[in-house]
Amino acid sequence: MCSHPAGKARVPVIAIIIFLVFAIECMAEPGIVNPISDFLSHRSIPVEDKLLKLETDLNHDGKKQIFLSLTYDTNAAEGNMWIVYLLKKDGTYIRVDQTDSGDAIEFRRDCYYIGKIPGVHGDVLAGYAHGGEETGSFFAYQFKNNAAQIVVGKEIHPFGADKKLFDKLFRGTPKAAVVDLDIPKQCKRHATCLLTGV
Repeated sequence: MCSHPAGKARVPVIAIIIFLVFAIECMAEPGIVNPISDFLSHRSIPVEDKLLKLETDLNHDGKKQIFLSLTYDTNAAEGNMWIVYLLKKDGTYIRVDQTDSGDAIEFRRDCYYIGKIPGVHGDVLAGYAHGGEETGSFFAYQFKNNAAQIVVGKEIHPFGADKKLFDKLFRGTPKAAVVDLDIPKQCKRHATCLLTGV
């Protein structure tokens, strides 16, 4: 009787696939348990600095995004530079420090909006940075599939043609507030903070 050689190789191939799946899972970077401890452990912190924290659930799936920055960690008119921690299925977090296009995640703590905007499906976190005398940059982020995306980025005229949009988004009170948190003294005495209980 003549048998096909591929039939004999079926079991070893399945075994190899199972082995590779387990190997990839073992090599995967472990999730972050405490976002604040992780954030502080990567920072050199001036004595007078404070930690800024914003929590919101843009995707309405019960998994809040945690935005962390420092009061002096700013980029001129663009505002604070933020590290975002996204909650994974296993209850740990993944750190996101830039968008999928390589841009820093920036917005002013006194000028941001959480909610829906025209032309974009789903909620966003939007910001505004003043530019020239009558113009500025309007941008919006979404966070999906463990990544940050800029879904809107354009120049607007907040005191002219875009006044109605600007007033609606940035003149009201955001759905979630940025809060100031004191940083533990042991973090301020060292270049890095290796706390586990923050």
